[in-house]
Amino acid sequence: MVSGKMKAARILATGLAAAGMFTLIGPSGSAAADQVTCRDGENFLKIWSHGSRHNGESCWANAGVYKIDGWVDRVSTGNNDITMYDFNGAVVDVSRWNDISYPNRPLHIWKFRIN
Repeated sequence: MVSGKMKAARILATGLAAAGMFTLIGPSGSAAADQVTCRDGENFLKIWSHGSRHNGESCWANAGVYKIDGWVDRVSTGNNDITMYDFNGAVVDVSRWNDISYPNRPLHIWKFRIN
């Protein structure tokens, strides 16, 4: 029969081992998309916006989420499926290989996700 002290020591050791593994591996969360230099011929996500942190043309690569907080005039998805989140609560999915302009009613996007 295992004593109470032995059981408590085993639970403590298991907890410490789990905490150590979590420290080494790190928490799993949504990764951030990477802003990259726009280059012709690349299949990056390209966003043209105004009134945001990234006025004008900006390019993005890798899956993840990024806060843009601005008016999106045009999106060229390249080889990326994306989801844009509008301030009014709308969620806009755009599949890869699309180039969409919003000339009269740009979307007021607060973040986007490269899926």
